[in-house]
Amino acid sequence: MTPPREGPLAKIEAGIFDDKSLSSLLTMCIVLGGRAGSESLQRWARQELNGYVGVGKATKLPEYRTISAPFFAWVTNYAGFNGFRQQLFRGELPESLQEFDCDTLHLVQGIGELEGFPASDDSIRLQPSQVGAIVRALNDVNQAYQSRVESVFWEVGSGAIQGVLVRIRAALADLVSELITATPVDQDVPDKAAADHAVLMITGNQNVVNYSPQIASDGGQNKVTVGPPDTPDEPTGRRARKRG
Repeated sequence: MTPPREGPLAKIEAGIFDDKSLSSLLTMCIVLGGRAGSESLQRWARQELNGYVGVGKATKLPEYRTISAPFFAWVTNYAGFNGFRQQLFRGELPESLQEFDCDTLHLVQGIGELEGFPASDDSIRLQPSQVGAIVRALNDVNQAYQSRVESVFWEVGSGAIQGVLVRIRAALADLVSELITATPVDQDVPDKAAADHAVLMITGNQNVVNYSPQIASDGGQNKVTVGPPDTPDEPTGRRARKRG
């Protein structure tokens, strides 16, 4: 009778069944990748743990980290008062921003930061890393009287963040399942080729983010012409309660 498999692969499999934290399982994946000689597995696990921010355009961002989210500008008068938010759509953006897909949000944060978002009815405001350049481009074409775009942000429900965490765990489970299938029972560590293939299978071929989201400090908005809403909203800081 073949003895049960031991080592990091077996521990990761057991951890999935025991509902261990993603941080713990991904840390074990770094060890497993080192044992297997797979830089691809180690890189994937590190990026999931530490985030994909600053990885460069050549890096792939897994599809499971992409969601749709409404994009807003926070508009004020020249003195910075009477602020309100206005939703923006890609077709309304100036020509200089046409390559910026404002309807799609790439969640590049590390696992710890994603897990740290509140699981409540509150919405979360996330800014693109190029917020300054986007604001300047919007203000360059804004023709509304005595108004300016102060900031821009995506507004994301906590359920969407939790959904991404579920998808990351599912991707990890797919990876482990693939490795178990490709690894003989009497072998504790998968071959490098098997590990590399498993990573490729779960990450897909989506190109990286051009705009990496960060926590927003306040709201913002724009169109070519911006008018005040019926009831002004107040900017609410880093984490905002969802408003209509």
